Amino acid sequence: MAEAAALPSIAASLPKGSLLDLSLPAPVCASDETRIRNYAARIAGSVGLKPDDDLRLFRDDGDPGENLLPVMLAMSAVELGTLHASKALVSAAIARAEARATASSESSRESAL
Repeated sequence: MAEAAALPSIAASLPKGSLLDLSLPAPVCASDETRIRNYAARIAGSVGLKPDDDLRLFRDDGDPGENLLPVMLAMSAVELGTLHASKALVSAAIARAEARATASSESSRESAL
């Protein structure tokens, strides 16, 4: 316990850059910003849009829009590479979500009566 309490003072006396330097590394925001912008460009490009555009994944009524499938496929490809989800898998997931949303809205409508 005493050793743990002395750690900050021990670390403060170490030269910067030593193997035991416990100071926080400088943030790497610039490369993260670039990586995120590239990701956004690839996803938006999958539906012919720019990164700052609304992807229009859902219609006004909340149902999945026509852009949801290609965007989900692009995200899967970026995130998983060669192990990406198939079109059939993503289509089935969207269909299940639509069916669940329909059942939920019908149930809500019935309970309001």
